[in-house]
Amino acid sequence: MKELNPTREKTESIAALRDVAGALAVMSVARSKAVGLVRAEISGPDTARHDIEIQCLAHHLGFRWLCTLRPPEGARDPIGDILAIAAGMDASAVLVYDLAHVDDRPERVSADFDLATVAPPRLWLAGTTEPYAVEPPPLNDCTWEPTHLERDCARRLWEIHRDCFPGCLAGLAASAALSALDEVD
Repeated sequence: MKELNPTREKTESIAALRDVAGALAVMSVARSKAVGLVRAEISGPDTARHDIEIQCLAHHLGFRWLCTLRPPEGARDPIGDILAIAAGMDASAVLVYDLAHVDDRPERVSADFDLATVAPPRLWLAGTTEPYAVEPPPLNDCTWEPTHLERDCARRLWEIHRDCFPGCLAGLAASAALSALDEVD
């Protein structure tokens, strides 16, 4: 006969409720407009990769992607500037690679916007201070059709998906973006 352990059962119940709440949180943001924030001084040589991964997470979470915003290096208040632009675009979410891009202050963004991070995959709903864990998108997702690809992002995406199956949407989008720039191999 199995012994009852009230503490363990309570912990398991809370964990199960948190999982359900996280799923509901993801459902609540579906089709909301979203922008990305990538700060080149933080991402460094991984700027294009971070941009692509943010767009992929947006697709995975069901956001309606608008664009990635890259504030100029040395801006006095890059986060404030991006939040003002996001509000002007009527976006309801800001996606970043990690919290370093918002100076490790998620509450600044989540006061008015939903905030999602790629690493670790978390979602803060607007007006909340505690994040929900979300499922990360699958690596090299071929069902995702990115839009608004910057030259460096299109090049990186093409390198990842150039040998995929003919219907790979990510590879087709990268190819189209590079073709428009006369840069396809």
